[in-house]
Amino acid sequence: MFIAKQAATGFPGTGGIKTESLKESSGYCMLQGKSLKVVELKENEGPFILGKYPRVELTFLCE
Repeated sequence: MFIAKQAATGFPGTGGIKTESLKESSGYCMLQGKSLKVVELKENEGPFILGKYPRVELTFLCE
């Protein structure tokens, strides 16, 4: 499974959307009675200017 999230501005950094992505994926797996296994987590590097906003891409499995 795959989740990608991007912040609306560059001010908050990736921390909030990273946490949100992990909670969302964990909840998805819990509904299936399984545990979350993170396969890959990518966070883009700053500086967050000129349309380059914080972004997180999470690839995961439910086991």
